[in-house]
Amino acid sequence: MTLATALDPFAWEVAWTSDVARWPRWIGLPLEIVMQTGTRWVVVVVAAFLIGVGRVRLGLTVAVAGAVAWIASRLLKDVFDRPRPTMGDIGRPLREAADGFAFPSSHATIATALVVTVVAGLWGARRARQIAVGVGALVVVATCLSRLYVGAHWPLDVLAGTVLGLAASALVLAAVEAALRVWETRQLT
Repeated sequence: MTLATALDPFAWEVAWTSDVARWPRWIGLPLEIVMQTGTRWVVVVVAAFLIGVGRVRLGLTVAVAGAVAWIASRLLKDVFDRPRPTMGDIGRPLREAADGFAFPSSHATIATALVVTVVAGLWGARRARQIAVGVGALVVVATCLSRLYVGAHWPLDVLAGTVLGLAASALVLAAVEAALRVWETRQLT
């Protein structure tokens, strides 16, 4: 049994994807706007903005986390080679003709890594932190739902992408913290 065969869409995935894909057309534009959070160019824009406003370390961390997330998702897609939904699978025409493999969702991976890294870097006042976490969670959930809505992914694809994005962000944040500790230790000696 290959990995792709083991990850053939489960009945619940087909049902969920079909249900979300049948949501009304008016919801498509907001979802597709939020879905852009999971693209590489948004990572570049956010990183450049943060650097431009003087948050250089956070901007560079966002850039690295976004790159790690994208590379990891691309590598895993080739390992799992899970097919994307088809019109026959979900019972309606796809809104997006995505190419390549489905598992894990790069949009979900990148959006999660971006949001988690930015929120972690914005730890400040308690109220700001609560707002950032809430908005960030909504952005990630909307990005994941948008990938089901357009017919580009199965639920496990976006779930795996979210977990991978969390891991990429945690790895990069931990590496930055470790590097800062080493640098500070060297500065003291």
